[in-house]
Amino acid sequence: MKDFKFSYLKPHIIFWSVFILYELILGYYIANKFSSFWDYAGHYTLYIALFYFNAHVVFASAINDKRKNYFLLVLFIIGEFALYIILKAGLYYLYHIFNIIIFPVDTDSQSFITHSIWRGVYFTFLSTGYWFALTIIKNQAKIADLENAKLKNELQNQILEKSLLTAENAYLKSQINPHFLLNTLNFLYNSIAKYSEETAESILLLSDIMRYALTSTDADGKVGLDQEIDNIESFLKLNQARFNQR
Repeated sequence: MKDFKFSYLKPHIIFWSVFILYELILGYYIANKFSSFWDYAGHYTLYIALFYFNAHVVFASAINDKRKNYFLLVLFIIGEFALYIILKAGLYYLYHIFNIIIFPVDTDSQSFITHSIWRGVYFTFLSTGYWFALTIIKNQAKIADLENAKLKNELQNQILEKSLLTAENAYLKSQINPHFLLNTLNFLYNSIAKYSEETAESILLLSDIMRYALTSTDADGKVGLDQEIDNIESFLKLNQARFNQR
């Protein structure tokens, strides 16, 4: 279970590590200055929370298998942004109390709202793309599961059909007493051989065909190729005898 959780979190940890490092390098390149650790920790914690809240709560609640309510989605996004602004204002209040350095500094309420909305929209769009990717992966997994279930059903049907044929064959065999039939054919062959070799040969061929038909097959329902060829030859010879060797 622990391995599963780590394997699930690993790509997320790698993504956010690379993303934050990219933004830090870009910010330093533009302003030639870094902010404090707690400034980065607080802001990115809030942004990451917004990212996953938008994908796994807002979109998952409004757009799912049971319903697709876009009006509700809009209301959720508005509420989400309002909560995000309130949390960010609270974060700034804590920074002010503990004298934590913030860079860049929002000089007034308008710049605070503008910068907050811009960052909120930015991470919301990233989160929406993440939600779309998850949805596509989920749908593909469902399609794969349906295809696997279909293949299993087809295989099960084939097994049932084979079992039915085996049962029918066993039932037909049970209706015939093989020993009585084969002994009778041998009796007829011995009785007629001295009067008509052709008729006796036909009886012998019929006896071979019946012996083959009534012989138990292997567990997989297969017989040897040489036995099958011998049976076909006996069948051909018997029919040639019936139609004057044509």
